[in-house]
Amino acid sequence: MDVSIITVTWNSRSKIADQIRSVTSACTRHVYEHVIVDNGSDDGTATLIKEYFPEVVLVENAENKGFSRAHNDVTSQCSGRYFLLLNPDMRLMPG
Repeated sequence: MDVSIITVTWNSRSKIADQIRSVTSACTRHVYEHVIVDNGSDDGTATLIKEYFPEVVLVENAENKGFSRAHNDVTSQCSGRYFLLLNPDMRLMPG
């Protein structure tokens, strides 16, 4: 596994689909995993991810643990040589 892309969300339904699509489009030369930690969103973020992006590893927290703790909790489950912390409003570009 080349890279583990980790995204922490909280009520990010309006942004996360575009972000996931950008990862899929940009990561054509590397083996990667995309792990999204949802921090107790109540806007349907987790439901959208489960329904439309089953390839994403989704970790659902019952409460908002905050950015740092959510990242730290999930890194031990990731298998990438490198980590990329990618916010929901960020996009990857091909190349």
